[in-house]
Amino acid sequence: MLEQGSRFERGDVPVLGVPLGPPPLGPGAPASDRLIAFGHALIERVADETDLGPALGRLVSSERRQTSHYGRAFRHHVTSLLGEAGVVGDRTMLAHALLAFVDLETLDHLRTDDQVTTVRLQATWADLVRRVTGANE
Repeated sequence: MLEQGSRFERGDVPVLGVPLGPPPLGPGAPASDRLIAFGHALIERVADETDLGPALGRLVSSERRQTSHYGRAFRHHVTSLLGEAGVVGDRTMLAHALLAFVDLETLDHLRTDDQVTTVRLQATWADLVRRVTGANE
């Protein structure tokens, strides 16, 4: 059962790669802030042992997840936000590189084997996004 006022009920959980809800996750915030919020939400979902999305995702091969509708939608969303942020270069490949950090296997390894906290993962994601987008320079 969902808690009253949960992120899902508020509508700010990524669905098909397109986050809904108020800024910074949804439209109305700078692209780099939206990208940071998107990664934070993905990391938070993977860390939530009660979230069925990641639990079910672990039953599917990485290759299949990457080529699924969700995988394509996530890449499109990140690629679009990189474009909005004014990133030059191969934004599709940069999207692949960024999304590799929030891949289930990567996050599971970091959280379980290396004991990296959710807070540290989210801080690292924000650092990666700022470096790629040139935000706060």
